[in-house]
Amino acid sequence: GGGNMNKYTSFLLIVISLLVIVSHGLSDEWDDEWDDEFVDNSGKQQVPDDTPQNNVNNEPDLTPPSPKANSDFDDDEFINAKKQNEPLPSDNPIVQDTEVIEENYFMEILFIVGIVVYIINYAIGSKKNNTRAEEWIETYKDIFEDNFAQVGDLEENCFLKKESAHSYILRATGRDNCFGLEATIELIRRQDLFSVLYNLYSPSTDFVTIDMALPHETESFIFSAVNRSYEKTLKGEVKEIDLYTTASKYTEQVGIGNDYKILSDCSILVPHILTDDMVDLLLNYPDVVDYVLYSDKYENDLYTNVLRFRFKLPHDVSIMEPLIMSIFGQMDHIVNLKLHDTAKSKIQSIRYKVDKETNKETAEEREEERRKRIEEKRAKMTPEQRTKFDAKREKKEEKKRQNYKVKVIAK
Repeated sequence: GGGNMNKYTSFLLIVISLLVIVSHGLSDEWDDEWDDEFVDNSGKQQVPDDTPQNNVNNEPDLTPPSPKANSDFDDDEFINAKKQNEPLPSDNPIVQDTEVIEENYFMEILFIVGIVVYIINYAIGSKKNNTRAEEWIETYKDIFEDNFAQVGDLEENCFLKKESAHSYILRATGRDNCFGLEATIELIRRQDLFSVLYNLYSPSTDFVTIDMALPHETESFIFSAVNRSYEKTLKGEVKEIDLYTTASKYTEQVGIGNDYKILSDCSILVPHILTDDMVDLLLNYPDVVDYVLYSDKYENDLYTNVLRFRFKLPHDVSIMEPLIMSIFGQMDHIVNLKLHDTAKSKIQSIRYKVDKETNKETAEEREEERRKRIEEKRAKMTPEQRTKFDAKREKKEEKKRQNYKVKVIAK
């Protein structure tokens, strides 16, 4: 649930923060260790020998006196003199090698720890998603079995087919007024650590989409009661909603409140599409229902008439039971709905205008592409080739115009 999810993400953030702190701590500790060893070694190499040496050339002895030999010798001066004679770290190949080894070793450890954290998150997130999906199907399995002859995947012998670590599908067939049902459970990508962290800044939710394929004899129209917060997304997902529908003036008459917006290609149908039960449920579950949609233009080779419901998956999935129960009554209602001639004529007129405009835009786009190809081709020609090419094109266009005049006269 929400509380568990917050605890889970907080735990991940704590783990990542600790990794960063530990990595900096290890880096500083290793730097201090290597620096201390370097100073000790350098000191041993540079400490002057107290044993008197024979001055063969009788040259003046410039070696600083030992602190033991002269009690008046300043310790700070001795240390400064010692540091002046020390070689710089960059001149020591041994130190350079150890620094490279230290850096590579640190990065490898950090990389391995990151992989381990990612794997642990994948296991925990996958288990959480699997639990959510199993909880949903266990709650509503009996309802689907009461309405369909076959529920589940026959090949894998399971009710719920796992498509990925965050996606599950339930299929059912064998019912009047319905070719088949497909319920898709889309869950938060809890198995992906990066998605979990991104979800902290852009929260998402689990949801289930139920598609019901209706008979070909079902009337042709497009309708949607969409939650206002999801309207823009729906128009981007379902192109026929954006192309053919407009906001209905009968929204208030339907009585679904201010949380929803009704979109349809025939407003006079709106008061007759939703059942009373569905209207009541839309009013009672504005935080669960994203939209109810019917379209006869669904892009599929087997069927085009689809009734779709999209619900957010609440923490307690059992509260969705009235919604799940109502989808079958809504389906039967739409299948049995018959349009009068006025409504059919209006829908056909709207679609003709939209399709004509769409085809016009498509034709203009094709013509523009053709002109661009011709210009690109001409740009690569010599002046003589370009003159011949233009003359040939003009001759071809003139022939097309003559043929068009002949066809018009013949009519």
